[in-house]
Amino acid sequence: MRKILASIVAVLLLASCLFACSSCSIAELVDGVDFVLGASVDTVTSETDDTDSEDVVFVGTAIDEEMYAYVPEIDVPDEIPATKGLHFKLLHLGYAEDGSRVEAYSVTGYNNLGFSDKDVLPFDVYIPYSYNGLPVIEIAPNAFESTNINSVVLPKTLLKISDKAFRNSNVTTMNLPASLLSIAENAFIGCKNLTVPTVAEGSVRYSVNGPYLMDGTILVRGFANGTIDASVTEIAPNAFNGCGALTEITVPATVETIGYSAFADCPKLVSAVIETAITETVSCMFDRCRSLIEVTLPETVTEYGHATFRGTGFTTFTVPSNVQVIGTYAFAEMERLTNIYFNEGLKTVGGYAFYNSAALTELMLPDGTEKIGGTACSGCTGLTRVRIAPTVTSIGDAAFYGCFRLTTLYIPKSVTYLGGCILYGVEKSTVVSIESTFAGASWASNWNCYLIENAQESGKIPTVLNYLTVKKGAAAPEWYNNYQ
Repeated sequence: MRKILASIVAVLLLASCLFACSSCSIAELVDGVDFVLGASVDTVTSETDDTDSEDVVFVGTAIDEEMYAYVPEIDVPDEIPATKGLHFKLLHLGYAEDGSRVEAYSVTGYNNLGFSDKDVLPFDVYIPYSYNGLPVIEIAPNAFESTNINSVVLPKTLLKISDKAFRNSNVTTMNLPASLLSIAENAFIGCKNLTVPTVAEGSVRYSVNGPYLMDGTILVRGFANGTIDASVTEIAPNAFNGCGALTEITVPATVETIGYSAFADCPKLVSAVIETAITETVSCMFDRCRSLIEVTLPETVTEYGHATFRGTGFTTFTVPSNVQVIGTYAFAEMERLTNIYFNEGLKTVGGYAFYNSAALTELMLPDGTEKIGGTACSGCTGLTRVRIAPTVTSIGDAAFYGCFRLTTLYIPKSVTYLGGCILYGVEKSTVVSIESTFAGASWASNWNCYLIENAQESGKIPTVLNYLTVKKGAAAPEWYNNYQ
């Protein structure tokens, strides 16, 4: 009999993942599973030693005393032959108390190896629970990424689904065995067709609640519209990322935490209501939700985080007075956004905030704004008018790089730092009006080189007048104080 330690789990998973198994033995979790000696399937095997230390010795039982050391071996083979083209990797995990090596297999990939030119790669994949007499316990990182598989049957022995294991695949149906103890938070990113999986009876960790896969009170993955009930306390990172069926979502105030990229890349998401009392929208919250045109956020929000609305479908957007910071890429690459309206309260416009939002025509920053980050409006080729508020003290590098339709830029005397190349790529007809000669400004003595590219043919920096019309000591244009 080949003795297989349940401490396999300890090597692959953090100890924190194992508390749920305290009353179950691995033998109970995989009851009825046979590890067939000498199993033969059309596969490729990579025998790589993954032992953390050759000196590791497990004695008696694994981390939890209730988890018995050995998985039984019986003589019932897999019911279905393993799918051709699967790749396996041998895992060396340590030593049993009798000195024998503890080993198992990971599924690392899937291709047409072994197929003739006339064969068609199957869309339905069956992963065996044993290979060469050892259990299959892991789906390795990126194993089925970007594949055209339709359905997958996971083995009864499976303990872990790793990073990006099914990312951007076409998988639609899947089972989760009772033995499963870990699903990476990005395992199913971009699986737009994936429906609610079945979870085997007796699962020690996962369950299904409507269209949601749950890990206790954590919503791990969403698959469609549904009602998030009061039992949910957390939405995991990437929980709905790439969900193709989601059209609307309401997150109740009872949810305490929302993970990053929670609703990113949902192509049909139109409306979202967030009632959780967050102070900052998480990174990439609605990133590339191209149909999104309506969002309701709580008044507690003071900052739009990184790429919150990047690539969304808004044509106009109003920033409420409670928002003080617009983070990096927050409104970048928005193809339809023509106007954005601000209320007083805004302090900072982050770098790349409106990057490549080519339809944006005006940017009228309210009094109280203090900083415009580097490349904030770079690539906004439709931008014709910008109001730099009289409270702005800093404008970063290349802030208006490539805004070639910008006809005028008025720089108030409040500005004490001006980055390099802020107007590179604009038309020669652009008029730069400078309220003061900025005798006290850090860039005053050499301000001309900051307004244009620093590398010219002769190696000398020409005067700005060769490229731009500059008015020193100019007054604000008529629209400056009547912009609303």
